[in-house]
Amino acid sequence: ALQVVPEDRSAMVFPFTHIGGIGWLHAGLMTGCRLIFVEAFVPATTIPVLQRKEVTLGGAGTPFHMAYLAAQRMQPGERLFPHCRVFPGGGAPKPPQLHYDVKAELGGVGIVAGWGLTEAPILTMAHVTDDDEELAMTEGRPIPGVELRVVTLDGRVAGVGEEGELRAKGPQLFRGYLDASLDASAFDEHGFFRTGDLGK
Repeated sequence: ALQVVPEDRSAMVFPFTHIGGIGWLHAGLMTGCRLIFVEAFVPATTIPVLQRKEVTLGGAGTPFHMAYLAAQRMQPGERLFPHCRVFPGGGAPKPPQLHYDVKAELGGVGIVAGWGLTEAPILTMAHVTDDDEELAMTEGRPIPGVELRVVTLDGRVAGVGEEGELRAKGPQLFRGYLDASLDASAFDEHGFFRTGDLGK
């Protein structure tokens, strides 16, 4: 989805122990890309590190993208991250306009986001070749092996364009909670995980 290559340098600006940190560790091992770690995200000190390291993947979610935009707006004549080709996102709601602002002001293809949970990491992912409307308005499409279902409040499978709870099955879905008494309410009768997130 991000077309990561060995020459990439990815910003690891969120806690490594977050499920996304484990995902990026795997991405680095699988592709050979470099990971730029910072102890804590503080724009005044983190952004210069990312600039010196010539970041190409400017992650990792809405709060970070907003901080990058704020810094870019303080120096409008010069790109903050001139080598950055994409801004991976996830972990927080993404206002659609944010994609357009990031693309116009920071460059690259804009925000390429995914959606998942600790219990089921990366269920959907956008692609660097998606058009702007898809990148702005969605969190991508289900990745291979993932089955999603939208279920309305009254328990029926939603129709096209109808909002409901997103439920998921896939190989990366956890097996259950340590406290097994929580599993009965976490999974529906078809084995789909009840994410608690709404979607269409």
